Amino acid sequence: MSYRGSHLTVGLLALASLLLVTGCASATEAPPIPQESAAEAIRSHLQNAGLEVAWLAKSQRSDFFGSDVRRATLRMGGPDGSVMQLYRFREVEQAAQAAGGVSHDGMSVPVGSGIAQVEWVGPPHFFRQGPLIALFVEGDGARPNGSRDRLVLKVLRGIMGPQFAGAVLPSE
Repeated sequence: MSYRGSHLTVGLLALASLLLVTGCASATEAPPIPQESAAEAIRSHLQNAGLEVAWLAKSQRSDFFGSDVRRATLRMGGPDGSVMQLYRFREVEQAAQAAGGVSHDGMSVPVGSGIAQVEWVGPPHFFRQGPLIALFVEGDGARPNGSRDRLVLKVLRGIMGPQFAGAVLPSE
């Protein structure tokens, strides 16, 4: 194969892959986040929105969903800020199945072979994009948590699309 032909082949394969990925998403879904950088992409978007964001942990065993799931933890807004858990699954199908096990209100979450009934410190919000589930729990509503929490939820909706479980989202 000639030099020009190999570039054409690679270009056509890249275009076909892009069409396959974008063709599977509806117009209302957020664009896919590359799996290897999903947590970092969320951190970066939150920071670009003006929030102080720090990693508390980058890769721990999950407390929910199963032992093969990895969890990363972000804190927004300094030492007393809000916390977000990011759960990374090996496969998109695993994340979809786990998301299906979360109750509509977000108060029951799969744990191994069972279900945990959870009392959150504030209203929970679950989002899923590909192999990633994000869990954000609002603060208790005291200022300044309210405006920070609304900003975090706005950024999450923009990156990951609509939430699949949890409390009713606050109006903007």
